[in-house]
Amino acid sequence: MLKILRIKNLVLIEECEVELRRGLNILSGETGSSKTAFLEAIALVIGERVDTSVIRHGEDKASVEAAFEIEHETILHAALESAGIEFDPREFLLLKREIARQGRSRAFINCQMVPLSLLQKIGTLLVDNISQHSHQELRELDQERHLLDVFSNTQEELSLFKEAWLKEKALEEKLKHLTEEGAKRERILETVNRELTELENAALQKGEENSLFEEYNRLANTQELTEKCTLLQKGLHEMPASLTRCSQLSLQLTTLDPSLQEGATLLKEALIAIKETTHLVSTYLSRLEYNPARFTFLEERLKLIDQLKRKYGDPIEYLTELHSKSEHLENLDKEIENLALALKISQAATQKYANALTDKRKEGALLFEKLLTEELRTLNMPDASLYIQVEHHPRTLSGEDAVHFWLAPNKGERPIAVKEHASGGELSRLLFAIKTSLAEKNSTATLIFDEIDANVGGKTAAIIGLKLRELGKHRQVLCITHFPQVASSADYHLRAHKEEREGRTLAFITPLDAQAKKRELERMLGK
Repeated sequence: MLKILRIKNLVLIEECEVELRRGLNILSGETGSSKTAFLEAIALVIGERVDTSVIRHGEDKASVEAAFEIEHETILHAALESAGIEFDPREFLLLKREIARQGRSRAFINCQMVPLSLLQKIGTLLVDNISQHSHQELRELDQERHLLDVFSNTQEELSLFKEAWLKEKALEEKLKHLTEEGAKRERILETVNRELTELENAALQKGEENSLFEEYNRLANTQELTEKCTLLQKGLHEMPASLTRCSQLSLQLTTLDPSLQEGATLLKEALIAIKETTHLVSTYLSRLEYNPARFTFLEERLKLIDQLKRKYGDPIEYLTELHSKSEHLENLDKEIENLALALKISQAATQKYANALTDKRKEGALLFEKLLTEELRTLNMPDASLYIQVEHHPRTLSGEDAVHFWLAPNKGERPIAVKEHASGGELSRLLFAIKTSLAEKNSTATLIFDEIDANVGGKTAAIIGLKLRELGKHRQVLCITHFPQVASSADYHLRAHKEEREGRTLAFITPLDAQAKKRELERMLGK
């Protein structure tokens, strides 16, 4: 519930703080007295887009801050937690928006800067803004179906249908792909088998290329390897005699000074290492032999591997894929058969959910049209009847139903399509009837009616006022009106007015006590 609204430098408002209460809050005032600025302030703070022209002349920026009571708003709590916004449900939730002439805009929730999209999301959970032009929504495509769905609580049926139909569409797409593949199977299989034969004949082994390249490199450098190994072998043969003498001398020194023991040990280990290295080099030289036939084989094998890599990427990995693809193509008929059966089952499930959704809508339509007819008759349309038609329509994600509202405003007249033919006054009353009928299904704590009584007469306005007051027992209602018949029902009355100070026009919004309220009602009556 909106408790406090602080406005600064917006249109004609320099600075003001407005307190709102539970029940029906009425805002009245002469035309041009900045009632619109009040609504723009609320629109601004709940994330709606506004033009920088609303910034007060001579100022660089405007700001609006709103304090909301949210203790019992569990859906809002979940949204705030999901967004990572810190809050205490026992304290006010603070929303703030700043706009500057340079076009910069900043949004805050509980002093934490947030993207505008989050402010909009939270704002829609706090305030439902119903303007005098909202009845035009009734002319929009699918709006009537949406309203019926809200009344009929079709969320579960609609969700099940959407899930089933999306699954069905996915199966259809897959079956189409497999069928197209089946038509080309022989040609594809011929290519697969040819590539399989080529790779299986090559019989490549994992890691083969590296080992072959090492051997190829060794054979290519046989002469140089022989020459250098021979020199190394000769040098190694000369080293043991000298190292032996050094080792013996070192041992003699350790008897004189034991701290030299480490040097003696290292010399002994070096002598062993020299002998082992000599053996390794001799063995290597005995096996080192240039083999022209082997060299040619290695050269051709490496060339083949390179060609297959260029053609297939990783030949061994591609071979595995080919086996899998071959098996898939061989079993394609069976796979298509199984998929066709799965699709048939899915289609039956989708149709079941579509039928359940249609049944729920038709059941709800009977109740909703009865309720709306009763509401319209209380709004000074005593002979009006509202009919809701649910007819079959090509399937979409919203089901298989087209929903049409038909209104017979007077006895003996044939019903007319609300979307196409209803007058402004009829639409205004119908919208009000819909909003009040759906109020219990709307979890938003604050409802704003901006001149919802436009296009209706005084008698109807009085009825609307009483209904708004009744609605205010369950929701906080804020209504902007020119009708004294509506304003007289207020639990709390505010007045917008202008004053001239120091050559500037300033707008104010002030609460009215009983005497001030009486004077305002008299003004509205033209007394």
